[in-house]
Amino acid sequence: LQEALNSDPNTKTNQQIEQYKAQLDRVDETLLTLTSELISPNQMRDALIELLAVQPGVRLASFQIEPAKPLVLKADKTQVDEGTENEKVGEGTEVASPEETVMLYRHGMEIKLSGSYFKLRDYLTALENLRWRFFWQGFDYQLESYPKAELTIRVYSLSTNKDFIGV
Repeated sequence: LQEALNSDPNTKTNQQIEQYKAQLDRVDETLLTLTSELISPNQMRDALIELLAVQPGVRLASFQIEPAKPLVLKADKTQVDEGTENEKVGEGTEVASPEETVMLYRHGMEIKLSGSYFKLRDYLTALENLRWRFFWQGFDYQLESYPKAELTIRVYSLSTNKDFIGV
């Protein structure tokens, strides 16, 4: 009895709490890394201004925005479902509880530019160096008549908000 009184009954519980705190810190770090690449609707206006800031010698031929597409990331990280607003996400699979999923929205854009090869290359270099994170989906370079060419790029951003641009 004396030995039991001298030992701390909370030792095992305190060790579990420390393990959970460490696990929570790792999850927070991962979440911070993931969300730092997301563009909120309030930031999208500035991101688009920088994205569409055309280099001298490059002309913006067209710019189209695609509707937002929901992406559902399941907690087991083995499945990513993409669907439209009216589709059942994950149809035919077991649906995870809301606590086990992360909802992201994919905002796609198609940009058509014209200019010389080197001017378009400079634009793409500037695009890659933006502080905003855009992901590449498509790239089509067509030489019209030397030195004039047309470049169509499809890029997208990710956000936790369905709205594309906020005020």
